[in-house]
Amino acid sequence: MNLRRILLHPFCTLIMVFCAALLVGVRCSTSTEPAKIVDAFPLAVGNQWQYKTETYSSTGDTLAGTFALSVDKDTLVGGEHYFILKFSMPGVQGIPCINRSGSFYEYVENRDIRIIKHPAQVGEKYTRLNATGTQNLFVDVEVLSIDKDIIVPAGTFRCYELQYTFLSTRTIEYVAPGYGLIQQLDYSNNTLNGKNMVSSQTRLISNKIQ
Repeated sequence: MNLRRILLHPFCTLIMVFCAALLVGVRCSTSTEPAKIVDAFPLAVGNQWQYKTETYSSTGDTLAGTFALSVDKDTLVGGEHYFILKFSMPGVQGIPCINRSGSFYEYVENRDIRIIKHPAQVGEKYTRLNATGTQNLFVDVEVLSIDKDIIVPAGTFRCYELQYTFLSTRTIEYVAPGYGLIQQLDYSNNTLNGKNMVSSQTRLISNKIQ
């Protein structure tokens, strides 16, 4: 899995609009300065995430493992300031990344590809690079919720709930702007009581955000 997959934050009267925007992560402010939108995926050198992945077989067996993600360094690409996301998986190269107006992008094949749209609205759809990182293959992402409370070992987070399907796998991601990917669920074609079964899940164990 690629945390290219691999995770709340836009403006009645002026005060009502600002405060309503809290539901999508924009801070209410009485200042004349524009309210700041929290980045979808926090990029600062030294930021770290630890994840645990569990894969479930149709026979009931569970295979578990952990991996880490970190902001290794920063760099210039075309004169712009990018950050390199480094994965602890063998053979996986670091990815130049940037946030633009809150949305999270990866630099792939000499262009920015939007991975997480933020701010976003329920029912909104957009296209992004597929979760496995295969080049030139894209998936259609649908925003199911913008205020889902998700509990993982690292804590409780208010998340976007994002859904997409790649090949035969339906994936649900929970992304908390300002924190990144919190949980991911992959659903297989196998069913139990008429519902597709979870074939794997990835959860945030701990993080260090500057």
